[in-house]
Amino acid sequence: MEDELRRTNLELEERVQKRASEVRFANAEREREAAERASAEKLQSALFRIAGQTTASQDLEELYRNIHSIIAELMYARNM
Repeated sequence: MEDELRRTNLELEERVQKRASEVRFANAEREREAAERASAEKLQSALFRIAGQTTASQDLEELYRNIHSIIAELMYARNM
């Protein structure tokens, strides 16, 4: 009886550990997906803003300056 209780307790502990591991993995996957979505939304917003600048800018210099500013929000874009 005591051995069976220990075995059952050990099995239960193993199941709890396995489930906890699965939950940690699922949470990490959700966080990765959320970060990926946020990145895609930021890129899409930048592309729409760049498209808008093609008609809003008065000349090419202004267009390039505005595009550069938008790209600089996404990545390092310092002019040399």
